Amino acid sequence: MHIAIDPQIHRSSPYWTASMTSGTKQDIIRDYLFNLDSAIVALSANVIGDTLFLILTNQICHRLLLLAETVASIGKGIRPLEGLSVPEDATDEEVIRRCVDEHNLLLKMTKQVEELYDRIFLVQLVYSCSDACLTLFTISQYEDFVEAMNQLLPQFISLFLEIFLFCWGGQMINNHFERLHLASYDSEWYSLDEKNRSSILVIQTFTGRPVNVTSTSIFHMNFHTYETICKEVFSYYTIMRQLFSQK
Repeated sequence: MHIAIDPQIHRSSPYWTASMTSGTKQDIIRDYLFNLDSAIVALSANVIGDTLFLILTNQICHRLLLLAETVASIGKGIRPLEGLSVPEDATDEEVIRRCVDEHNLLLKMTKQVEELYDRIFLVQLVYSCSDACLTLFTISQYEDFVEAMNQLLPQFISLFLEIFLFCWGGQMINNHFERLHLASYDSEWYSLDEKNRSSILVIQTFTGRPVNVTSTSIFHMNFHTYETICKEVFSYYTIMRQLFSQK
């Protein structure tokens, strides 16, 4: 509507294109339709992929929370309301066996999520970092800085939010596995018999290993990776600006 009624035609973005100097309404409408088509394709793919990732992450974290509450109740004789579905009269040995099975299942689920989003996170990481650098550089080179900020700042923020989504999910999974390790220590393992006490020690040993969701066995999906990405993006932007500002 803005293109149709406004006599002072402006482009939808300050990116330079082959038809930047022509200024005809046909070129601007063509660019607008191209950007709209690209947004629809990218948005639908991102929404489906991100929603599935959030659902899987939430399911794993919730089951880890229930598992931690159950492990912490071992030796106390009282089963928690928010815990695994075990019979009220179940012995500690049966509860420990149930917790071990659930822990192995959650490890497999985490591995499956990692394999599913292995390449996806890598592609998203490379695309978002490179596009964020170009967006920052475009904003700094544009004559009307305020207009460039209004048009490109939402895109810049969305790129970082997309990476943050994956890093946040991986960090939550890591935190809940660490909580499970603390829950095994909070249980009254010292009041158990020798056999069950040894089983709890085995659980403490295996849950003490950090569980990280990785991409191509290189990048960890956690807050440390997100912090590193933010620093590197602004470092590359600074280098690009210095190179192009030299006469």
